[in-house]
Amino acid sequence: MLIGIFCVLVGCGGGVAPGVGLSEAAAPNNLYTTLRSVEVHPQYGNPAAQLAVAVAAQANAVRVDYTQEYGESYYDALFTAAAADGLSVIEITPYIHTNNTFAQQLPYTPAAYAAYMAAEAALRCGKVPTLIFELYNEPDVPNSQATLSAATYIALVEAAAPAIRKACPSATILTGGTSGLDLSWDASVAVLAPYVDGYGVHPYGLADTAMRSAITAVQSAFGSAKPVYFTEFGPDTRAFQNANTASPVWNTYADNLIGFNFTYAGSY
Repeated sequence: MLIGIFCVLVGCGGGVAPGVGLSEAAAPNNLYTTLRSVEVHPQYGNPAAQLAVAVAAQANAVRVDYTQEYGESYYDALFTAAAADGLSVIEITPYIHTNNTFAQQLPYTPAAYAAYMAAEAALRCGKVPTLIFELYNEPDVPNSQATLSAATYIALVEAAAPAIRKACPSATILTGGTSGLDLSWDASVAVLAPYVDGYGVHPYGLADTAMRSAITAVQSAFGSAKPVYFTEFGPDTRAFQNANTASPVWNTYADNLIGFNFTYAGSY
């Protein structure tokens, strides 16, 4: 998986926030108005040590793959450390890698996938300030991150989202972030809008000044102006150990989105 930054827009019911135009100059940066998440990779080991890096990078959330490959004990430790640090958690639900052995263990049927994630949601519910489930990572990318069609993805989300919500009503549920701005994919899965709280995007290839127009384009593709979450476009915990490299990414995107009711900026 690549690195990125997690951000959310709120108050998007009318698209562009009152008094903010798409060509308006960026608002002054204020990192403390954002929920900033840094990616924690299970393969890096000790989650407490990674979360310490996230805290040092002024993050207040972490984003992590949830896979059977690492076992529940890893996630027990991660949630314990996150709670101690006051960090929120974004879990990416299992997605199929063509080059990972754990892909063979995934519950492929919608019912099995929903039951699997409902159990995890019930286990983690209320343990951290905000619990967010991102349903798949880059589901629009064939034979790379995912190996599923739009129809299969729709079936998975239609089963899993209600199951997660029943298990943890306070959780936030997102569509999986697309690889770049993929409006054709968004339109093909627009039926999912009622099932989720927001839409995931990995805005690779987009200039920071294009973020505002991208938000409204995604909302239009889904046919519902729910929050748009930029869940991947910056450094992970190892990259954040060099703050001089990591922080300008946060600052640039925050500058251009705070004026547009920018609320969450995370990093993966």
